[in-house]
Amino acid sequence: MRPGLLLARWLGSAVAVREGLGEAICRLRPALGLPARLPRLWTT
Repeated sequence: MRPGLLLARWLGSAVAVREGLGEAICRLRPALGLPARLPRLWTT
């Protein structure tokens, strides 16, 4: 097993990890002078 996968398993469920990373990225991007979210490239 890869170390990154082991760390992700240790952090919790995939949904919780994904939500946490998404929130952290949204908070970090404005600090770097970037928009909080990327614009949508595709519409459905």
